[in-house]
Amino acid sequence: MKKALFTAAAVLFLLLPAGAAIQGSQSEIAKKYADKDQTPVVHFVPESGAALGFIMYAELDGEPGEEIIIPYTVKKGTREIEDRADIAPQALLIDVVKNGKKIRGFIEVDLAYVRKPKVYIHAAKLSDSELPKVFVMVNDGFEKGWDKTFVLAFNSFDSKDAKRQKVYDTVLMPWEFVLKQFGKEPNIVEFSTKLKENHGQFYIRLLDKGAKWPKISKKDLESFRQQLQDYRKEIFWEYGYDTAEEE
Repeated sequence: MKKALFTAAAVLFLLLPAGAAIQGSQSEIAKKYADKDQTPVVHFVPESGAALGFIMYAELDGEPGEEIIIPYTVKKGTREIEDRADIAPQALLIDVVKNGKKIRGFIEVDLAYVRKPKVYIHAAKLSDSELPKVFVMVNDGFEKGWDKTFVLAFNSFDSKDAKRQKVYDTVLMPWEFVLKQFGKEPNIVEFSTKLKENHGQFYIRLLDKGAKWPKISKKDLESFRQQLQDYRKEIFWEYGYDTAEEE
């Protein structure tokens, strides 16, 4: 039931006044670029819960200068919900401002049963041969409780991402674990937990379907598992053996 939408970065954007100054507080900048139906939201650090602000600067397109990443919530109209047989009353939009032009809905995630989402965004490269990606984690309200999962979605200006699966599910974990790389082929790592059983698993997902699985040694898997163990000592972590080959 989870859904995220992505705007073609090279096609859809909203024009802003040329040479628009990027000045003021973060909240002022976020409000400046907001459309009438958009409300700026703060993004946070997954592990500590610390608030990072309303915007993030990151170099995303391989050209000099940084883009602005801004998360917004948008309430859907009654007619839109009825026309689409939609049960999500609002959506999270991750917009990107590039060269004075705002790309609305660079990433879009439907929010079904959560009024005030706690949003986690990050920008990073998974491969030296690809452009940086924008990542978001947010609970859409479908699952609650100790083991609630988050939508993990990404997008980028890289053409290689056009046909890739860009939406995953995971429990909330630090970005360094979610984006841990295990070989030359870019991957993300999903996590699941059963806290009543003090049990957790991690799964390596390659971004390219049909790509050759990396040769992952038991030593590397155990090292990563131990890092997870040190982070969440109350959980016994195991590797999901259906996701990659071992050496």
